[in-house]
Parts: sequence; structure tokens; C-alpha cells
Amino acid sequence: MGTGKFIAGKKVIIGRGIRRPKPVPIRRPKPNMANPAAVFAQQQGLKSDIVTAPDGSQSGWITLPSGQRVNQWVYFRENYVRPRPKPRPKPRPKPRPRPRPRPKPRPKPKPRPKPRPRPRPRPKPRPKPKPRPRPRPRPKPRPKPKPKPKPRPRPRPKPRPKPRPRPRPRPKPRPRPRPRIIGLANPSAVFAKEQGLKYTIINTPNGQRGVVTLKNGRQMDAWEYYRKFKKQVFRKKKRIKQIKQKKDIKRKVRRINNNRNFPLAFRTP
Repeated sequence: MGTGKFIAGKKVIIGRGIRRPKPVPIRRPKPNMANPAAVFAQQQGLKSDIVTAPDGSQSGWITLPSGQRVNQWVYFRENYVRPRPKPRPKPRPKPRPRPRPRPKPRPKPKPRPKPRPRPRPRPKPRPKPKPRPRPRPRPKPRPKPKPKPKPRPRPRPKPRPKPRPRPRPRPKPRPRPRPRIIGLANPSAVFAKEQGLKYTIINTPNGQRGVVTLKNGRQMDAWEYYRKFKKQVFRKKKRIKQIKQKKDIKRKVRRINNNRNFPLAFRTP
């Protein structure tokens, strides 16, 4: 018998003719996380660079469109808005277990009736002896058949011409991948362009702000204009859609009335 050792909580017997298990290398995951401040600046369309101080420390800086340089993390803490977490669904209460029905008492088995005695079989009568058959006459010998003539050899078929090889179709060129779009368009700017208004960005001491120029020349904050007039425009479009649907229904009814006396919906059976 060989010696025993414990490896990973299991006893392994090592002796003659048994190899020791090889150690399994542990694969550790490599860190693969980008700088959140640098990613946020890239999403906003700003350029960031790393500056090395005289003491050897490094920090990231952003160049704003106005030419001002700001630290990455300062710009990230001031402008990043954390998305709201989705509300968790409430756990449903567990249903109460139904009481098991009581088993019905089994009926008592009925007593089996006694078997009746079988009647004795009667002896069968002996069959009468059959008469002997008469001998059959011998059949006449059949005449020998005439030999069949040999068939003529068939002519060999001509070899078919080989089909011409079809030309291989040329492979279609692969479509070029579309460039990925990062981010989402500003809803207030899109709404202003749909209404035919001019949207401009103004630099203020607190940062950049979108402004909408109305038809009378008055300027208004883009988000304020969006919140004020978005519902009105949506209701107006919805009302126009409902009116169009009603007009289409009336046209269909008139078309049916021209062909028949009454439409199918109002005909009596």
C-alpha cells in the first residue's frame, strides 16, 4: 500500500504506479475599467489630456470650448447626473397551503361466491371409417417446348456530352460597418428644430445653456420652452389624427351607400 495525502479536502493515495496530481494554475481576472471622468468627458465631446506635475504626480485635465481648463474629476462631480435606479418589484405574499382532504375509508371487500362444480364431459362417439379412394390415372407426358430464338443484341447508347461547368458567381462586397453614435441628441434642441425655431448655445459663468429664439425675436430657455409647449403640440397632433380617422370612416360609409342601400354594420338580418 502507498502513502495517503489530503489534497483539496480529498485523500489521494500515492504509491507505486500512481502519479501525483499536477497543480492547477489559478487564473486571476485582469483589471479592465476605464476612468469614469475621462469617459464622461469623451461622451460630452471634450478632449482630455494627462498632465505630469514637477513632483511626478499625474492628473487629467479637460479643455472646454471657451478655452478654460478644468480638472476631470471636478467637471465630473459638477455635471454628472446619476441615473435613478429602477424600483424593485414588491415580493408577492406566499399563498397559504391548502389543507389536505382526509382520505375516505375504504369499503370492505365482498365475500367471494363459492365456485360451482363443473359437470363431467360426456364421451364422444367414435367416427366411422372413411372409404378408400380410387387410384388416379397417370397423366400423359407433356410435349417438349420449342427452343426460343436468341434475342438480337441491342445497339450501345451513344455517350452523352459532358455539361459545361457553370461560372462561379462573384462574391458580393461586404457592406462597411456603420460608425457607432455615442450619446443621445438633446430633446429640447430637436423639439425646437421641429417647430422651425433657431437653437443656440450660450456660455455663462455657470456653464453652457441652450437658448431658443422665438419668431417675435424673444429668447427663451430651451428646456423651459420644451416643458411648456410639448404637451400642447402632442395634444394637437393627437386631435388631428383622430379627425383624420373619423373622416376616413365617413368616406367608407358613403362608398358603401353608393353601392348598396345600407352599410353592412346597419343592415337588418
